[in-house]
Amino acid sequence: MGGFLQLPTEIVGIGLTQSDIELIERAHAVASYWHRGQRRKSGVPYIQHPTAVATGAARMGVGVPGVCAALLHDVISGSDCPATELRGEFGRQISDLVEGLTWWETPGTYSTTALLVDEPVHRLKLADRLHNMQTIAHLPRHKRLLRCQETLEFFVPLAERLELKGTSRQLRQLALGVAAQGRPAAPPPALIYERAIVAVDIEDSTSRTDSIKARLRQVLYELLERALESSGLGEEERDPFLDRGDGALTLVHPTHPAVQARLLTDTVPTLGRLLARHNAQHPGHRFRLRVVVHAGHVHYDHRGCFGEALDLAFRLLEAPQLKEALRSATAPLVLVLSEDIYRCVVEGDHAGSNEHPYAPRVTTKINGRTHRGWVTDLTPLLA
Repeated sequence: MGGFLQLPTEIVGIGLTQSDIELIERAHAVASYWHRGQRRKSGVPYIQHPTAVATGAARMGVGVPGVCAALLHDVISGSDCPATELRGEFGRQISDLVEGLTWWETPGTYSTTALLVDEPVHRLKLADRLHNMQTIAHLPRHKRLLRCQETLEFFVPLAERLELKGTSRQLRQLALGVAAQGRPAAPPPALIYERAIVAVDIEDSTSRTDSIKARLRQVLYELLERALESSGLGEEERDPFLDRGDGALTLVHPTHPAVQARLLTDTVPTLGRLLARHNAQHPGHRFRLRVVVHAGHVHYDHRGCFGEALDLAFRLLEAPQLKEALRSATAPLVLVLSEDIYRCVVEGDHAGSNEHPYAPRVTTKINGRTHRGWVTDLTPLLA
């Protein structure tokens, strides 16, 4: 096999045929092609990651199709490779595994998506998480702490349910070790960051069945990801999504007024248009959204993020006045801005952000102070 991938004895021992070897080599070649020129944050060629994941997945007993899927697991989400081309090259079994992993990429949706994918995908995801935890040192501290929280709360129990005791032990040791290193006695200023806050909630989510909720959550994350990406706010410019049950939270790193204006004039309208298109194409799974945009200091510890800025954003998002505004809106979403965003961005007319009307329809209190929220349904921008 040219030495590119040393398969462990667990899979070699079952007897690889020549066609098995050729299939694995072809998967490695295709992955190398699509990841050419890419590097991980550590600076090493990107192909080293799927190779390591494939080796770990083989130890977990995923078989030859799983090893191939592990080698290819990032080519759809991390390159320009079309899913149809992958299916044509490797067939349905391998491409379904890859697409299952791609579907499961969004942090915060692990528990929901785990119910919708098969056990081989669980094992592949564990192999992926294990290598990412082994190389976690190259992430910023707050992201390391968030990854540790996810690992302890979800991936360790998942490994135990699959009776992968060694994997469970390694994940726990890695997560606890990193978390202990990053857990100060008192949070220093370095763990307080200025963030633009974008949070969304699905209207009347509690009236849906659990299976419908799972589908709507998946669509929500996909649409929100596309809307942020389309406005130039990729993964490097924001924290991973944080799940809110019937909604999601994302924290954007650049907080200057031009970026905040982009959220109002590009990200949220794009989300509205994508949502309107989804609702037209899938009338049985229609849903509408409340959206808030705020900015302020966000505190991080080893358990996640917190602070008054987040408290205010969620109070605005859950305000009865905003829920009433959505019930009477013709658009599929309504947007509420904090007073700070409204004064700085809209009244400052950054990037044409005052081209549609806002009204101070929401009031809430935090620590004895009254705050207003400025509301629009964005209908002119969604037309």
